[in-house]
Amino acid sequence: MRFATVTPRKLLEPLQSYLGDYHLILAQEVLAHEDYAAFYRACSRRGDYVILDNGAAESETITGDSLRSAYDLVRPAEIIAPDALNNRVTTRELARIFFEHEWVKEARKRGLKVMVVPQGNSWADWCDSLLELYIHEPDCIGLSKFDCEFIPDVGSSGRWSAVHKVVEMSLHAYLAEVHLLGLFGSPMELALVPSLYKGRFVRGADSTLPIAAAANYEYFDERFGSLSRPSSWEYNSNLEPERAILEIAAHNIRLCRMWGQEGFR
Repeated sequence: MRFATVTPRKLLEPLQSYLGDYHLILAQEVLAHEDYAAFYRACSRRGDYVILDNGAAESETITGDSLRSAYDLVRPAEIIAPDALNNRVTTRELARIFFEHEWVKEARKRGLKVMVVPQGNSWADWCDSLLELYIHEPDCIGLSKFDCEFIPDVGSSGRWSAVHKVVEMSLHAYLAEVHLLGLFGSPMELALVPSLYKGRFVRGADSTLPIAAAANYEYFDERFGSLSRPSSWEYNSNLEPERAILEIAAHNIRLCRMWGQEGFR
């Protein structure tokens, strides 16, 4: 499984050699900061896999012309269709409008992949949302960490009931990949993919966690996989590239990428 670190713009250049070639980026940041857009535009041009997030989990969902502008600035490999947190009906309507845009249809013909994110306020509601979004034949299903509030049997296994549901539907329709949007409290979820699926179905995950931990001067180690993320660990998009933070962030990113590929040893 591939891992993308959601990285503040001032840390991009210093951490470039640690970030790898799998990225999740925020549409709000692309539109607000030319240096952020330019960094990931260069990543796209050299063949990195860049996912453009609509930003629903961070603030207000970017839709319509604004989302197209962000797409044009970076030309990512994949884009996350607009969604609304915990709202199945609004997500269904936003997705319908998005997939009807001519620029989306043309971009998909040229190879753009689209990720959809099921939403709901209960497990049954979420499953209905997944079924509704499958109509658009998405390339990937994004599983939000916020879904963990109602997914059955979360515990230490994170979103695996949801993964199983996607796999079940894929066997009856067509195969869609899975991406974990954020980590549920700790890197523990990264350890489960190699053992459960050995790289099949679950393509990747992303998180602000390696940076948020570094901002609090916390080094990851083997034990951290079982710890919960403190509520005080906020993601700071304007974090300054302090030398100690960069050193810890590089260490944390390296471990998360390793855990995604190999699991905890």
